[in-house]
Amino acid sequence: MGKEAQMSNELMRPIDPDTARAIEEAAKLGGKLVDAGTKAGGYLDRVIGRLPDNIVGLVLGDWVLHTRIRRWAELQAETERILRERGVKEPFAEVSPSLAIPLIEAAVDETREGLKQLWARLLAAAMDPSRTESVRQSFISTVKAMDRLDVRVAEHIWYNTPKGSTNEDQLSKELNASRDEIEVSINNLRGLDCILQAALSHAPAFTTFGRELMRACHD
Repeated sequence: MGKEAQMSNELMRPIDPDTARAIEEAAKLGGKLVDAGTKAGGYLDRVIGRLPDNIVGLVLGDWVLHTRIRRWAELQAETERILRERGVKEPFAEVSPSLAIPLIEAAVDETREGLKQLWARLLAAAMDPSRTESVRQSFISTVKAMDRLDVRVAEHIWYNTPKGSTNEDQLSKELNASRDEIEVSINNLRGLDCILQAALSHAPAFTTFGRELMRACHD
């Protein structure tokens, strides 16, 4: 079976009872979690669309809705895990709907590893009283313009720059990507005002904007 056929089957397959229960529980607990931090409410309906009373065995003609339902459950679980690991307890920071709604809308449409976790970290930061002021609306459009390798490159530079191991050749080796792929990602990060330069003989460095984005997500 080809990759496209497998993807179609995944998008259209019925929701099994175990998954349905997990989604329902995540929607209940995670919805409360998000509502407690955003004070806006109704995110599941506003972002995903109203769920039917019984989603067990549901075959969705709208595969986008199907994907968003599953992503919503994942997002809530990951956000709760991050907040718990950081020791953040209620009351959460009050997040403006103007920030929370586009952030969650972008997060539930993302299925790529790395980027999924980055959205959860941004949402957790927005709900963390010690971090909420560091989450900017401009971060949303920036992360939306990133590809998976861009995130891996940015994170590798962030964690390894003090070790002097972030030139293009080292990135290519560490991330198992070609030199061209690394340069494309660095150039994209430059265009997003995250990286200062991409000279082949020097390690890339973060801009002030890039540092603020990475601090909000990873510090």
